[in-house]
Amino acid sequence: MKHLKTFGLSLLLLSGSVFAQDNHLMVGLISSHFHNFKADQRISEMRNPFSSGVLLGYSVNQNLAFSMTGQYMNGDMEDKTGDESMTRLTLSAHVFPFQWNLVKPYVSGGLVYTRQSLDSDLVGDEVHHFLQLRQSLGLDVMLFPHVSLNFDMSVYSDGLNYLGEVNSFGLRYIL
Repeated sequence: MKHLKTFGLSLLLLSGSVFAQDNHLMVGLISSHFHNFKADQRISEMRNPFSSGVLLGYSVNQNLAFSMTGQYMNGDMEDKTGDESMTRLTLSAHVFPFQWNLVKPYVSGGLVYTRQSLDSDLVGDEVHHFLQLRQSLGLDVMLFPHVSLNFDMSVYSDGLNYLGEVNSFGLRYIL
């Protein structure tokens, strides 16, 4: 028990010293639209899949950042009578090669965990779990000190096939 307390205290002090550095921690809101490439390989079964969510990020330096996003969407299914709800958790790394005035372009990649719940009159209730790859290009545009707009275009893959694209818009606050 003593070792567990020591480990917990050490972890708390280490995380406090890491997050206490200036302008490294980010929080934000995100909204995304999903588009399927093929009818048989899809990101979503929804007719018009929009999601909303939150972002938590950490900048290691001005050229490298890591983020975690959580998103939720719910809507009518396109090809079946019923509803789909989806929860996504994304872990990503972002590389910012340069900055031009208030604009920072980036490339990003990561893993996406998806929990998809289908409620259909034809099929019944189904729950699916997916792990997908995400690759993206984006822009961070500083509006004010500590506040930026984010535009991101991603493609999702199951490792063998590209499933679709995701266009995201976000607002970030840098602590």
